[in-house]
Amino acid sequence: MTKDYQYFLQAANLATPNPELAVNIINSINRRQEQRRIRFWLPVNIVMVIAALVILILDSSQLVSGFQHSGFFQYLSLLLTDYDYLINYSQDILYSVLETLPVISLVLFAG
Repeated sequence: MTKDYQYFLQAANLATPNPELAVNIINSINRRQEQRRIRFWLPVNIVMVIAALVILILDSSQLVSGFQHSGFFQYLSLLLTDYDYLINYSQDILYSVLETLPVISLVLFAG
């Protein structure tokens, strides 16, 4: 009976696994976990980016509309066409431009 056990133990020693097998198994498990993470988060991030772009477009159109209604573009065109007026009355123009800025739209756009 002991000879059978000795034969079995000798046969078991011959069939030792590759020393890199454990490392390969752990690497494979890590790769699969990373792939699962990517498969989950990639669509979520794509949806979030699309939603952010839509919100940015809608918010920027509201900002441009606020600029048009406030008269900011008229002041800007005046500044770009008459430089002498800009130099002589720069402080008054700056205050006027700051008063015409649509502050709420700017805060919503920046926030």
